[in-house]
Amino acid sequence: MSYYVTSLPPEKATKIVQCVRGRWGIENRLHYVLDVAFDEDGSRVRSRNAPESLARMRHIAFNLIKACKRQADVSLGVKRILAATDNALLAGILRVK
Repeated sequence: MSYYVTSLPPEKATKIVQCVRGRWGIENRLHYVLDVAFDEDGSRVRSRNAPESLARMRHIAFNLIKACKRQADVSLGVKRILAATDNALLAGILRVK
């Protein structure tokens, strides 16, 4: 359970709810997917700027896979694995002919 403190009057409760839901929407749409599909939380990379570089690469891969409309009926994680074995799908994701 979470509690939130605000200086807004009680009649602005819908504004508070929208802000909280907006924050969790980001968590569910991006961070959760990155953790499930790319096992981001399990990464053991810790030295120098490597964690930030790999996080940026994961975000780029996430955006490219999400933008690809081929095999739209499979999850992002499955599509990522399929791209490793299917050159046509990989070319579609990378937009290479």
